[in-house]
Amino acid sequence: HEFGHQLDYLLDIRSSPEIKTAWNEFLSLDSATRDDMLSRYAYKDGKIAEFIAEGYSEYKNSATPRKYATIIGEFIEKKVKGNGWKGVIREYGYDKDEIQDFIELHKETGIPYDLIVLEERIKD
Repeated sequence: HEFGHQLDYLLDIRSSPEIKTAWNEFLSLDSATRDDMLSRYAYKDGKIAEFIAEGYSEYKNSATPRKYATIIGEFIEKKVKGNGWKGVIREYGYDKDEIQDFIELHKETGIPYDLIVLEERIKD
């Protein structure tokens, strides 16, 4: 969940027309339907940030993410991969040894390079 917030802030997910459309559609549903589509916390405070974080968390942690989690998760992955992992690494100035560490971590965990790099950047 918290990583979803960090991705939102880092990549400005909330400004995307696609995510705004999904958020407005989600809000237009009655509360019982919203509860079936994503967690109640996703709209508890009426903040798009919680919608994004809850959606991304479900997308990454559920074998069968629901509609809005899938919209959010696929959007974030597309945005990250659109830059390419090498571009993301260059953007943040990682050296050759750090890049090798990312590659080894990817091999061990299966986590995409892009997200490993972003997680490391957020820790800094």
